[in-house]
Amino acid sequence: MKKIAVEKALSYSFEDNFINQMANILQSMYNLNKDFENVKKPSRLEKCMANAPLYLKNKM
Repeated sequence: MKKIAVEKALSYSFEDNFINQMANILQSMYNLNKDFENVKKPSRLEKCMANAPLYLKNKM
């Protein structure tokens, strides 16, 4: 009887721990997504400037 109780306790703690870990991961992903939404979108000029080195490299 005691062995079963210990196994149940271990499985519950594992499940709780797993659920808490998943919740933390989801919360982190949500927070990251919010951070990205708050970053301003790059302008056309900034995109061109970012691609300029690649463009020049391809031209040479």
